[in-house]
Amino acid sequence: MTTKQITINPPNFQTVNLKITGLTPLIQNKMKETVIQEMADVRAGKKTKVNAARTAFDPKKEFIKSAYQQSDGTFGFPASAFKQCAVRAGKGIGLAMTDARTLFFVLPNAPDGECVSLKSNKPVMRKDPVNVKTGKDLRFRPEFRNWSANLDVRYDADRITIDQIANLLNHGGQTVGVGEWRPEKKRYLWYLSSRSLIWI
Repeated sequence: MTTKQITINPPNFQTVNLKITGLTPLIQNKMKETVIQEMADVRAGKKTKVNAARTAFDPKKEFIKSAYQQSDGTFGFPASAFKQCAVRAGKGIGLAMTDARTLFFVLPNAPDGECVSLKSNKPVMRKDPVNVKTGKDLRFRPEFRNWSANLDVRYDADRITIDQIANLLNHGGQTVGVGEWRPEKKRYLWYLSSRSLIWI
C-alpha cells in the first residue's frame, strides 16, 4: 500500500492598518442588557416579563445605553461588523461568503476587547419613530456625524492582497454599511471610504 505525502506550507498571515472615514453619520444601537438577559432566560426555559408594565422612560438613559462606550470614556463599534460588511460586499461581486470569512479578520483595538476605536466628536442624540409589535414608538440613539477608524486587518497574504481588502471595504461601505439605517437596509445612505494604508 502506497501513501501520498501532502505538503502543507506554513500560514502567511500579515497585518495591515487601514484607515476608513465615514462620509455620512454612524448611528449606533447596542443591544440592551435586559434584552440579552431575556434571550438567555428563554433558552433556559424561564418565564420572561415580555408583557410586564412599562417603566418610566428615560430618553437620555436609552441614548447612553445604545452607544458602544468604552471603559475609558471613548466610543467604539464592533470589529465583527466591519468584517461582515466587507464579506457581504464580496458576495455581491461573486466572492463566496464562506471563502471570504477565512481570508481576513478585523481585530479589536478598543479597551472592551470587542470593538474598533472610533475617532469622532461626541455623539448627538437622535429621536426616531420606529415600528414595534404594539404599533409605533420612539427610539433615542447616538449619532456620530464625523467619524473615522483605523482597522487592524489580519489577512492571509497567500490568498488575498491589501488592495483587494481595501476594495472590499469600499464596496462594503457603499453597498452594505454598518450600524442603523445602513445602505443594505435601503433607508439612509452612509458608507465607509478607505483613505490610506499604513503598514505595520
